[in-house]
Order: sequence, then structure tokens, then C-alpha cells
Amino acid sequence: MYSVEKKTARPSRRNTSCGRALLACALVSMATSACGGEASLPDGLYDYGEPDQIEVAPSERLLSEYTDEPYTFQGTTPIADVIALTESDDFVWQGFEPDSPFPVTGDCDADRGFDQIPSVVRELPLTIEGVVTLHPRYFQKHAICGQDERFYGSFFIQDETGGILVLKDSRLADFTYGNKVRLRVRALMSNRFGEGFRAVLAYDSQEIIERDDDADEPLYLQDKFPIYYDAIDRAFEGTDIGLVKRITAVVTSEANNNNFSELRLESEDGSIQWLASLDRELALRNPPLTVGRKVQVTGPVLDSFGLRMIIASFGQIEFLSDEVE
Repeated sequence: MYSVEKKTARPSRRNTSCGRALLACALVSMATSACGGEASLPDGLYDYGEPDQIEVAPSERLLSEYTDEPYTFQGTTPIADVIALTESDDFVWQGFEPDSPFPVTGDCDADRGFDQIPSVVRELPLTIEGVVTLHPRYFQKHAICGQDERFYGSFFIQDETGGILVLKDSRLADFTYGNKVRLRVRALMSNRFGEGFRAVLAYDSQEIIERDDDADEPLYLQDKFPIYYDAIDRAFEGTDIGLVKRITAVVTSEANNNNFSELRLESEDGSIQWLASLDRELALRNPPLTVGRKVQVTGPVLDSFGLRMIIASFGQIEFLSDEVE
């Protein structure tokens, strides 16, 4: 464990004699006073008290442990049963619970020629449970009845029957890798652009399910469950969508801004190729996934312009060879 001393800086007040017309003066004078000297603050105006010490988990431990032991649990409704509700002949499909149908009748996206008519799914709402297998910050953008909707905090959950992407519009969340959550599903979506994309479009009544055996674990591991993975030595298939897979591969093309952070990998003999997508924040940290380096990567599979693994944490990557110069 590490400890960090948390302090709050004492603010300063600057002379405002430059007037509103010189607003830029105040913006560029963060370090030096271009418009005048600093004015002192009355004693006790900002009294923050003594600094606190907080415990911070080592970053490599924030990701839950992985396991090759399959899950043996499901919620009130198995995730596989929810996935089955998304099966439709429509090119793009959305299905809503009867109590909250889409407010537009008929083709709600006539300009795109999909003949898209939102469905009412009589079985909804349904309650599912699953272990979170990707931290809720993965960005997704989807056209919902002609309107592009942005989901900044999407994540995956998985039970013993299957796994599914959950679209979430906020990156604020009180759960992460390895937490088990319970969701009341109110709407679903799918499309047939490739092998098959399906996701929870709307949900409520989110609840984190606590573990019974976490009393002796450190704070940053409490209420976390091991994430189940399946190691494969074949190309991704449609049946992998939503599930956590593990591959051992060699980097053949690096992720960068020009390819939308797409990492290309292949088996050591070159007979199998895979794609992996780094999330935006991990890509900005520029992980040393250089051409020729052997790695082991673990993560859920998504159908998004081809089947690909989604990677959002260094904890999903294990380097098996030294960085190639």
C-alpha cells in the first residue's frame, strides 16, 4: 500500500484594476502578476485544517484477479435470455419496455432507409446480474432513431450464461472491474453490421452485490470477484461477443491516432490474426505495445467494425518479451 498526503493550495486574490476589458491579462498571469501585486487574504478566510492521509492502492492491483474457473451464477434472468430478445431481422433494432416505449411511432429513421420501427418488448423489464469485466469508461456512439447518442461510460458484465455490453452515458460510477452488479434492464438494441452487435440500451436500479468472504481483504479488493476468462488459440468468432477471452500474440501493428487506437496482433506462427482496441485514456498513456513484442492480453470481445478485444487497463496486458527497439 502507498500513502498520499492530500493538501489543498491556498488561493490568492489579484488586483482587478485592469478592468474587464483586460480579462486576458488575468488568464495569462497565473504565475506572475501582470496587472498588479497580490493582495493578502484575511487570516482564517480559508481554513482547511490539517492535511489528511489516505490509502491508495497500487495501480497494478486495481484490476480484479483473473480466473479460468467458469462462473456458476446468474441473476433472476440469465444474460443469455436477454441476449436472445435482441434477435431480430431488422438491420438496426431497438426494443423498449411497455411502460416506457419510444415516443415516436412508425419509421423513426426514414432518412437512412433502414425501415427502423422501435419495438415493444413485452418481457421487459428484466433483472440481470454479472461481474463487471471492463471498467465503465468505454466510449460508444450509436444512432438511436436518427439521433446520434454518445455513451461515455459503457462497460461489460458476464454471468455463467453469457456477457453483454451495457451502454452508459456517464463516466461517473461507483463500481469497476470485478464488482458484481445487478441491473434492471428496460431497453435493448442490436444491429447486423457484422457478426452481431447487441447491448443494454437503458437500465435502472443499479446495485452492487457484496461478497460474503471479503472481511480479511484490503479495502481496494473488497467486494471484487475474479474475472473469468477463456484462453483461445483461434480467431475470434461470433460466439465470443460479450465474453472475456485471453490470447497470446505478437504485435504486428501499433495502436495510434491514425488507426483509432487499433492494435493488430497475430500468433507466433503468423496463422491467426486478432484486433484489439485500446480505449482513449489508455491509448493516451502510450503503452509500449511495439511491433514484434510478445504479449498476453485479456478482455471482452465486441463486434465493432470487426471482432475485436477491448483493452482499457494495463492490468489486461502482460508483456512476455522485452520491448523491441
